[in-house]
Amino acid sequence: MLNILYNTKSPRCNSSKCFAYWDGKCSALVSSSFKGGCPFFKDKEAKAAEDLRCKDRVEKWKAAQKK
Repeated sequence: MLNILYNTKSPRCNSSKCFAYWDGKCSALVSSSFKGGCPFFKDKEAKAAEDLRCKDRVEKWKAAQKK
C-alpha cells in the first residue's frame, strides 16, 4: 500500500489522480523540482495495467525457468 512509502520528506503534490499521490504529497519521490509537469505522473488505471503486465512477464519468466 502506498502509505507504507509515505514519509515526512515526501514533496508536495497537486496531482491527486496520480498513483503516488497521498494526502497532498508524492509517496514515490523525494524531490519535485521539475521544469514543467512531473515526468513520472501515471494515473491509477495506467499503474494497475502496468502492474498486470509486469505480473504476466514474471509468470512467463518463472514458467520458462521450470523448463
